[in-house]
Amino acid sequence: ALVSISCVCSTANLPDFIADLIGGEEAQQAAPPGSQILLEDDFSDPNSGWEKAEFDAGLVGYMDGSYFVISSEPSAAMWGVAGRSFEDVLIEVEATQVQAPANNNNDYGVMCRLTYTGDGYSFNISGDGYYSIQKMESNSFSDLVEWTESSAIRKGGATNRIQVICHGSTLVLVVNGEKLAEVID
Repeated sequence: ALVSISCVCSTANLPDFIADLIGGEEAQQAAPPGSQILLEDDFSDPNSGWEKAEFDAGLVGYMDGSYFVISSEPSAAMWGVAGRSFEDVLIEVEATQVQAPANNNNDYGVMCRLTYTGDGYSFNISGDGYYSIQKMESNSFSDLVEWTESSAIRKGGATNRIQVICHGSTLVLVVNGEKLAEVID
């Protein structure tokens, strides 16, 4: 998937933003008032700090003003990291599936609270229109929100705007302005 990303956080206003989403209101299209941009990258600079590496299961890096994640094994999970650490965040990503199986049954998305031991949370969408939230422990994935179909997800090679909120124990997934899932863990 090719992605562009910005990460927004506000310790003062993020809880109000979460309350609006939990209350069922449509996701905001901009950062909450008073928020602070912690990281923003258009990937035009291949030395902006994101992981560039080749692994047995695939590769991650920069190409043509985008950041890419390529899995060379059908069932392998691949991700790239910025090497930065944040606590409570709103993460916004525009992601485009560039290559997938003919049935578009794949997944891509955003992670938060990722540790060096492979623990964290993964917010996923698929090219065939499904989403999930998964907990990762010791590089093993378990569903917090099982794969569910949504018409909010643009299928195939279309670009999707993914917003993820990680605030305390609250985890929220918003795709293309529609809140799809919320879970407490």
